[in-house]
Amino acid sequence: MTEWVKLLTALAGAGGLGTVAVKSILSWRKSREQVRIRRVWASVVDTSNALRAAVNRCGCCRVLLIESTNGGGVPGPTNPAKVTVLYDATDGKTRSIAGKWVEVKPDHQYSELLRDLSLDDGVVHLVTEDLEPGDLKTLYQADEVEQSYVYRLAATEREMIYVSYNFPHNEELSPKQVDAIRETRLRIDQIVHENDETYRKAVL
Repeated sequence: MTEWVKLLTALAGAGGLGTVAVKSILSWRKSREQVRIRRVWASVVDTSNALRAAVNRCGCCRVLLIESTNGGGVPGPTNPAKVTVLYDATDGKTRSIAGKWVEVKPDHQYSELLRDLSLDDGVVHLVTEDLEPGDLKTLYQADEVEQSYVYRLAATEREMIYVSYNFPHNEELSPKQVDAIRETRLRIDQIVHENDETYRKAVL
C-alpha cells in the first residue's frame, strides 16, 4: 500500500474533517495532473509547429526529433543505446516514422552516428550513397532520402536529444536553406530545453 493510499484511508476513517481533507487532496492531485497534461500538450503543439516550420522553410522532406538513451558514457558495443523518434514532420510525400522507431537498438552504422554526435560540435552530415550497409541506409533508401544534417541539442551521460533534417536531394544547400536550418534548429533547441522533463512524460 502506497503512502498516499495509507494517508487517504486514515483521513477517510476520521469522518467529518477527514472526508473534507480527502476531497481536497484528490481535487489538488486532479488539478496538478490537469496542469501537467496542459504543459505536455503545449510542448507537443510547440514541437509539432516547429518541425512543420522546419520542413516548410528548409525544403527538406522530413525533420525528426530523436532521443537516444544508454547506460552512461559514449555509446558502443559494450554500452548499447536505444533510439526513439519522439516527433517528426514530413512534406506529405515522405512517410512519418514517429511511433514506429521506439527503443530501437542501433546497429554498428547507427552507433557510429551516435558516437560522432556525442563528440566535438555535435553536427553530422550524412550522404546516403556513402553510408555503409545498415539500418539507417536502408531507411533512407526506402524513403528516398539522399542526405541529412543531424544536430545534437542536449546530452548527458545517459541520454541525448538530436534533430535530423532529411533531404530528397544531394545538392549543396543554399545560403537561405542554411539560415533556415539555423533558425529553426534554435527554436527546436529552445523548446527542448524549456520542456526537458515534459518530453519524457509525453512519450510514455
